[in-house]
Amino acid sequence: MKSLKIVTFHILFVVLYCPLLLSGKNSFSEVSDFLDTDGTFVGYASFEGDGEKLAGKLQELYVAFSEHFPALREQGANFSDLFASLGLDRFQSVAASSVELENQIVRNKTVLSFTDEPGGIFEILGKQPIRFRAAELAPEDATLAYSIRLDAQATKALLDSLVASTGLRELKESWQSLLSRPLPYSDIQTMDVLYAFSGQIDIVQKLEKPDGLDPEVKLWISIENAGTLGARYLEDVSKAGVVKEVETEGGRRIWDLSALSNGDTEAFYASTEEATGNLILFTHDGWVVPGVTDGGLVGTETFQNFYADLPRKALLFSYNSSSTIDLMLGEVIHSLKQEEFNEVAESIIDFGVGDFTKPVAWVVYRSENRIHSIEHAGYSYKQLSVIPALAISGAVIVPTVGQFRAVARRSAITSNLRQINMAAALIVVESEAESISFAQIRESELGEGINSVAGESYDHIVITPETKHISVTLPNGEVVSVDLFPIW
Repeated sequence: MKSLKIVTFHILFVVLYCPLLLSGKNSFSEVSDFLDTDGTFVGYASFEGDGEKLAGKLQELYVAFSEHFPALREQGANFSDLFASLGLDRFQSVAASSVELENQIVRNKTVLSFTDEPGGIFEILGKQPIRFRAAELAPEDATLAYSIRLDAQATKALLDSLVASTGLRELKESWQSLLSRPLPYSDIQTMDVLYAFSGQIDIVQKLEKPDGLDPEVKLWISIENAGTLGARYLEDVSKAGVVKEVETEGGRRIWDLSALSNGDTEAFYASTEEATGNLILFTHDGWVVPGVTDGGLVGTETFQNFYADLPRKALLFSYNSSSTIDLMLGEVIHSLKQEEFNEVAESIIDFGVGDFTKPVAWVVYRSENRIHSIEHAGYSYKQLSVIPALAISGAVIVPTVGQFRAVARRSAITSNLRQINMAAALIVVESEAESISFAQIRESELGEGINSVAGESYDHIVITPETKHISVTLPNGEVVSVDLFPIW
């Protein structure tokens, strides 16, 4: 199964980090108490009114463009409504800081301020804080734990608003049709599924790649309050023969969903928690046991170090161990191992993103008109600005090193061929032989030091009076050749 990617809010925060330039607005004092102002990085940017200005400019461009396309003008898109739907009309400022803690851990903080209560996309998280249930249940060998609470009504309201603000009649009709459309093999509507996801979602994952083997994936997902609707749908698709129900001890119902996994994993199942009514999706039965806490992930020293002093209740929790990130970097390095500049590439990767391979603990919570983010990681926000420069440097340095190595390799091979030519000439003087093979040269003292440089072979070389040049072919198809000086 492909590595789990929950990126919506990560992307949002990263986008907001990019323009962190110090500004002269006095409102920085309003958020400075929530930052580490004595750290290695402090940034602030004011965006108050920028959303309205941008929406207005986009509206002007839309009107000007639609003058040439009457059909587009009839749709009547409204960018002010679009920005309001996303909550960008209330966005006031973003502030961030980084400070180094003990054990080479960096605390990164972000504060998003709004002129009013955060709305739009921020309403999806709701207001009711949750606990980090995924981490509490995660086994010790888990590499990722993630808990979030979604508000289905806010999600639908946001989607409705976004569709309406586009002005596209066809899109509105398609959206309404989708909500009322039944799921395949069932009379359950999409709208019912949307509301079934209103609650806490907990995700636990183990992702490792043993040397020379395919990634090992274990996945467990709990969706609060979705058990009843999930069981109903699974019964429908089971009757249709799409999935099959597996008999288990104790009357527990499990459905085999492996046929729907597109080959990403060998096994994938669904079940329900009778006590809570949650829907459970998993790959390995018994790997995560709801209701049982035996230390597990939260008992490990690494987790405790990275989650020390973080809020115990929040809107979103995430913990990602180094092994998950290392897997992605490992794929990059593995591909570079086919190249001769692999060592330099590894050095650049380690220097540029080595700190990013350490575990990351992340929490998001609200207070008044602010959204707070606290992250414990091996890197600071200051380092994020260095990555583009490193990427450019790597793009220049690595190929250049490769070119230098290629030149040195050809030079060494050319030297070997000339030594063979010289050795053949000396053998002819001593023996008056009419042909000289590389085997003869290798058996004599004259062949010492003639070794393969890049996987090439000299065994085929035979020099006769008619030979004008000798050459070798490298594994990549490149031919290195030298002209012979007269021997006979």
